[in-house]
Amino acid sequence: MRTRTESRHPSPLSRNPETAFRESPPLARTGRIPLQRSVEGETPARPAVRALRGQDGFDAPVRGQATAPVEVATPVPETRTLPSPVTLNLTASVGARGANQPGDVRQVQDRLQQLGYLSEADHVAEQVDASGTDPISEQAMPHTMDALRRFQREVAGQSDGKISPRGITARALADPTYGTQSTINPGAADATAGLPVSTLPRPVAQIVQAVEAAETGANAVLGESPALLRNASGTPASFGRGQLIGRTALDVLTRHPDAARHYGLDTQQLQDLGNIAQSTREAYRAISAQIPAGGDTEEGLQRRIAEYTSSEQGADFRTRTGLGDADIANMFRAAQLRAQLPRQANSGETYQTLMNRPDVAANIQALDLSESDVSAYLRRPAIHGENREGFITRALLSSEHGQALRDAMTDNGGIPMSRLLIQDNYDQVCAQGAQLLGRPLSAREAAQATMLAHNGPSALNPFFDSLRQGRPAVVTPYVTQAMANWTP
Repeated sequence: MRTRTESRHPSPLSRNPETAFRESPPLARTGRIPLQRSVEGETPARPAVRALRGQDGFDAPVRGQATAPVEVATPVPETRTLPSPVTLNLTASVGARGANQPGDVRQVQDRLQQLGYLSEADHVAEQVDASGTDPISEQAMPHTMDALRRFQREVAGQSDGKISPRGITARALADPTYGTQSTINPGAADATAGLPVSTLPRPVAQIVQAVEAAETGANAVLGESPALLRNASGTPASFGRGQLIGRTALDVLTRHPDAARHYGLDTQQLQDLGNIAQSTREAYRAISAQIPAGGDTEEGLQRRIAEYTSSEQGADFRTRTGLGDADIANMFRAAQLRAQLPRQANSGETYQTLMNRPDVAANIQALDLSESDVSAYLRRPAIHGENREGFITRALLSSEHGQALRDAMTDNGGIPMSRLLIQDNYDQVCAQGAQLLGRPLSAREAAQATMLAHNGPSALNPFFDSLRQGRPAVVTPYVTQAMANWTP
């Protein structure tokens, strides 16, 4: 994974498309998250800052046998308050080497103070007159700079101290809840947070080391690191250096009771979350089926939205998913977008040609998509799955147990959970390989297959076919890159 910048996201560590394995395709993630307005009368409050601490343990000695159960203490539940979303109207960059226009700096200072990152005393001491005209030097606001960098480390997975008007930090600063009931997890920037993973089997540890070396780099910053590809849900589909989507994280917790207990989740609560995920998925499919091939007119789409929202289907949607009318509208618009955009890459369509079609332009504008967002979908039509996964993650994080799930996804940048996921994939490919080949996989073959399951499971069939035919293993460029860091 490359170090994150304000303009792009890295190749994610762990994803989960509709496949038996959990994939992490290297998607370019760009665009903006639409801000949800504060509920009238709601006041901003500082999030809790106490992390759920554990011991990652990856550097502990590995063992040759299967992972043993780990005894961990369940964290004491804490009450967290929600920082209200706001609208930031930044005109230029703020922070290190930024333009630092007074009005922009003041907005950032006020928001950092609201979120509890800039103390009241430091805010008073450094607050800028928003009506001024001269740029503010970094030296004039040292506490503001410290607060900004701490916020970046915990939430955006960055540490450059700079905010671009439409970048990751600005979006997270405006709405660190991402339109859900969950809030900032300080443990995301804590290398000791998360479930202890102290006994990875040696082959799995070697694969994990290779994958992390290829994807994260030695100097990558921890943090929640939301994947901000513009999707219709308004919520990132995935979080953390591990880039687990909500549904994947839930699957991992279900398969690993120790991990679930660490976050205070019992079997019934996991089942409740599973029901929410399934209901949201079914609702998304049902709504998508209502959009005709090629898309509806804008007028027709609005009529469909209104009819569904006021129907028994709409009431059932709200009850089963916990989402609201705005989510219904956005699901319809996500389906409309999928129908309006070409299903094949290199179709010749561009952002400009699409915007020349009134119904398409109206939908793109309603979804608040930027040109780079639309271009991403044109390059990779398959990434429309981000919309579905974004809604599922939004529903999960908005639920009663959503905070526990968000913490699990992001503690220590999500690395411990990602390692459990890689172990699961290792177990699956070893079993599959033995069945298909009639022999155990070699250490190298198992590593290659696990990396394919992790990032490109559609290539597993050609991989096993090549081995069955006695030819050199067919792998992807991703596997070649990761295997350069693998040692037998």
